[in-house]
Amino acid sequence: IDFVGPDIVAGKVQDRQVAIKEGSTLRLRWYYKGFLHNLLSKQDSKEKWNSFVFFNPGFGHPHLKKDWIPTLEQLIGKGHP
Repeated sequence: IDFVGPDIVAGKVQDRQVAIKEGSTLRLRWYYKGFLHNLLSKQDSKEKWNSFVFFNPGFGHPHLKKDWIPTLEQLIGKGHP
């Protein structure tokens, strides 16, 4: 799982491997500090992930929703789940 967002501490937290079951692990990586739409516009990362999960994003919050519009437009326009 790659974490992206303005409040994460990218580059300051070591990646972690979490055991899921015997022989299977999940990697947690604090990948990019900033908005996802900025990352997607910098590189062709769109093909890197096959789905997206938003943890407490504030889509409907009056002071936060405007910041989400560019990210949502990019993801919806590309047909990502």
